[in-house]
Amino acid sequence: MHLVESPILLPNQTGFASTGGATKSAHRPHMVASHYNSLDRSLIYLLHDEVAVRVLAGLSHSDLTRTASIIFNQDTYGCATIARNALALLPSPQVIEAGAAAHVQHVMWCSWRTAQRITASVPRQSWHFLGTEFLAEARGKPTVLVAPMTMPFIDVLSAIGDAFSERDVVIYGEGLSASTYDLDKYPNLTIMGEGSLKTSAAIIKTLERGGVFCTYPDFVYSGHPTITGCLFGRARNFSKAFISICSRPGVHLLPILLYRDSDTFQATIHEPVIIDAGKMVPKDIVRSLILETIRHILEDAICCKPEQWLLLGTLAAETYDMLPHQQTNLSR
Repeated sequence: MHLVESPILLPNQTGFASTGGATKSAHRPHMVASHYNSLDRSLIYLLHDEVAVRVLAGLSHSDLTRTASIIFNQDTYGCATIARNALALLPSPQVIEAGAAAHVQHVMWCSWRTAQRITASVPRQSWHFLGTEFLAEARGKPTVLVAPMTMPFIDVLSAIGDAFSERDVVIYGEGLSASTYDLDKYPNLTIMGEGSLKTSAAIIKTLERGGVFCTYPDFVYSGHPTITGCLFGRARNFSKAFISICSRPGVHLLPILLYRDSDTFQATIHEPVIIDAGKMVPKDIVRSLILETIRHILEDAICCKPEQWLLLGTLAAETYDMLPHQQTNLSR
């Protein structure tokens, strides 16, 4: 999960990421300049303002729902149109109007939830896990999580901590700082925010010890090397470093979908995927297989809850460079 500020919103990413605790700017998603106004960009600005974030956190759920409906009906920043266009590109039949409205609602909810966690207005929420037998199947094996950005990073962090409480986990999100988060409950988690050789070495060592690596695979941080693939038939860039890590011998790709069902936080885990291409197969062929496998995993997960995919609007972007750069650490 690029768990942007990622897998949540992390700095220089395309999603929401946040942290809990006191209202420190370091706990908030990083902002990156955008070429145009968008709902996401406006919400990120709200989360960075000392007064606005408390006003947002203080809204009741009914107030939030009503506000999201107004924004959708008025098509603020074209958010409704973008969501409709993106949903129309998905292969599965969708009730486009209802799905688009639900997407705007979810985007608003993620920012509201982030604001509440930033201001310590609400406690952490427990996750309900499905498919835990697949956690046992991957235990002791080098494991890379593959999950689309769907939920606030601070909540994703607790899901990962709970699911892998007995394993070492490295979470990467550009600009993240471990000091931003209260990890006392999860001493096995390591958060790294610098795209460097030191970070790469730490990730590889963790995997070699049978640990877990988590970052959002459905977007790339600005300035990072990319590999061009596709998603739902549209050209899309993937992180070259992420694909390379997934291509290491013995790595288990573990599909996970994090979503909310009414007031319940759900984590659905699927059977791990292992690409055993053999030593004689060229690296570029192996990477192509990995890229195609990750595409399938992401598409299957997104089709289950398309309205909760925080990067849904990116499918409607004419070029990848038009994607809004916000953040989460794995999601907003």
